[in-house]
Amino acid sequence: MKKYILVLLTLFLLSPLVVFAIDPNVKTLEAGSDGATITYNGTTEGGSVAVMCKLYDSESEEIDLFSTAVDNNEFSGEFIVKESGEYTVSCANYEGGNIISDNVSVDITKKYTVTFNTNGGTAVADQKVIDGSNAVKPEDPTRDGFVFVGWYEDDTLTTEFNFTTSITDNTTIYAKWEEVPPVIEYTISFNTNGGSEIQDLIINDGDQLILPEDPTKNGFIFVGWYEDDTLTTEFNSNKTIDDDLTLYAKWEEVIEEKDYTATDENGNSIEFKEETGKTFKLTMIDVEPLNDTELEETVGINRDQYNQIKDVVEESIKEYGDLVAFYDIIVEDTNSGDEIHTGPFKIKIKMTDEMKKYDIFKLAYVKNDFSIEEPIELTIEGDYLVGTLPHLSAYVLIGNKATPTSSNPYTYDNIMMWIGILFISIIGMAVVTIVVLKKEKHIFASGGQSIGVSASAS
Repeated sequence: MKKYILVLLTLFLLSPLVVFAIDPNVKTLEAGSDGATITYNGTTEGGSVAVMCKLYDSESEEIDLFSTAVDNNEFSGEFIVKESGEYTVSCANYEGGNIISDNVSVDITKKYTVTFNTNGGTAVADQKVIDGSNAVKPEDPTRDGFVFVGWYEDDTLTTEFNFTTSITDNTTIYAKWEEVPPVIEYTISFNTNGGSEIQDLIINDGDQLILPEDPTKNGFIFVGWYEDDTLTTEFNSNKTIDDDLTLYAKWEEVIEEKDYTATDENGNSIEFKEETGKTFKLTMIDVEPLNDTELEETVGINRDQYNQIKDVVEESIKEYGDLVAFYDIIVEDTNSGDEIHTGPFKIKIKMTDEMKKYDIFKLAYVKNDFSIEEPIELTIEGDYLVGTLPHLSAYVLIGNKATPTSSNPYTYDNIMMWIGILFISIIGMAVVTIVVLKKEKHIFASGGQSIGVSASAS
């Protein structure tokens, strides 16, 4: 509280005039300081060189005195008090002038300093806390490599500080930290093997890698990432990373294909897709009609060997029909001599007169043990048998005749059936006619006798 009092007194005519103002500018008493400060200042007229000022308490007991020099007719000074109360400041010049006094009320509010020792963390400002009040929990400090745990009362960090505790003295509280294990990072590099570039990735120890967007490469399809430059071990994205790693891109060349048709001298043909820029020939040999010499020259087996094979094959196909042809089907690149085996292949077999005895056809792949795979249905399109094969090798053509149906009313069996039905019908009608005629004859005879009796009675 500031209080300004201007005291004007008329002193004795021969005495110097003292005019002064008391400014009780009370500084707050802080724990550990000397107390509150009461400042005063004033002016003199008449040549005084010094002013004597005294401080009295409410009981008029002198507490302090202070001799203040006058400089250019002005003087000032201060008193220090340590307790609240009513005080009187009294000043007089040394030349014997009147003593001028004034009262001032001092209210001292005690405050204590709360200091935050962050133990290596970012600084936290001290707090001035009124006696009996609480400190305010500040924003948590930070420290590289550590996590802030809390504030503690002691430097041994055993008792956590309670911010609802009343502050009654200067207080220091201490920050507790928990060290964060250092982050170990690894570099993941991507060797795209000629594909679009991919930047390195940084990943923490023990984390799983999130793979980047697939690279691209003209004329190739991206297959995946591999751990070795020989592209044998594919990278597992569920793997945890524990070291620097280089991944290698694997590519599959895009081969431009076109439709080919290979035809043999007998009019048989195979349609398929293959890489452009090639030529192919079809060799489709029916082993069944070959003589002994042709069999050995073409297939490399003798007649006895073929017959043994044929017996096994016929046993395998007997539930489907008859063995019509036994083919060795080969499609060969005329430049490289390489055979192609994997289809699909569309096959067209030119029908012979022998084949036309059958109505239903199947092709069955002959396996190494001369058993067969499930036969493939063939359709008849003009003079050709048509079907799709998954691969090429040895096949047996199976033929079967269709089961006769009654769709044609003029077959022999149908005609004989209708003749039988007609004959039975005629016999049945004849029997019925005879029975009816006999009944009528009996009725007419009995009726005539009845009429005759009736006429005789009249």
